[in-house]
Amino acid sequence: MISFDSKEDRERFVAITRFLVSKKVPVPGILSLDDDQAVITEFVEGGLFSAEKKSGHLFAEVLRVAGIFAGISPGTVPANYKVNSLDIDRLRFEMNYFFLNFCSSYLCEKPSEKVKESVYKLTEDLGRAPAVFAHRDYHSENIMVAGNSIFVVDYQDALMAPRCYDFASLYVDGYRKPSPNEKKRILAAALTATGADPAEFMKTSLQRALKALGTFGYQVMHRKKERYGKAAVLTAGYLDELATDETLSDPSAVDFARSIKKKLT
Repeated sequence: MISFDSKEDRERFVAITRFLVSKKVPVPGILSLDDDQAVITEFVEGGLFSAEKKSGHLFAEVLRVAGIFAGISPGTVPANYKVNSLDIDRLRFEMNYFFLNFCSSYLCEKPSEKVKESVYKLTEDLGRAPAVFAHRDYHSENIMVAGNSIFVVDYQDALMAPRCYDFASLYVDGYRKPSPNEKKRILAAALTATGADPAEFMKTSLQRALKALGTFGYQVMHRKKERYGKAAVLTAGYLDELATDETLSDPSAVDFARSIKKKLT
């Protein structure tokens, strides 16, 4: 059973759940609405995709579902589900969150203005990219495995986002490191599903990694959840590949991003 703070929140959740079911997205279906602020959904008995050692066909299914999200027209979303947008302002907010909660609080380091300006330019580039409907947090701990099937959870914040966003979330997953072959498959699936080029995908992946580090920093420093420190180290490991002169406009920003893993380990 899921409880909500208000009837409006519950109706919004019910609307997006039923909509995703209609689009063949594998989410737990709604069984009943008990009262004004509760919902009973299907129980999924299984584990997290992050714990899967042999992904097999499951990985192909994970990519297929990301493509379903990207192919949803926002005009078809129910009227009582307000579709928010991960636009330039929100992308910039996320980078400020990274500077505050990861750099200043977690690393005890203040990035230079050149570093900040380069990261802000990254958000401007992504903000101008075509947007698609996205899960918003599509990683291996929001994907359940039940037998030979997957179920997607934590989708209530789905919104419009840069078109590679869900695929990028898999590429820089903080809970399950994709193999080299899986990374190739993620990139190929993203380009096929969205029409983006590799440079746009890499920029999206870099932004997503920095955003995740901001979240992990907040969880460790302010909520005292030490397990997110491990996720931060894994995520920082992606920056050697992603921080380049093609994704960041200033060499000092490239150096700063690439130095993060060493500082954590």
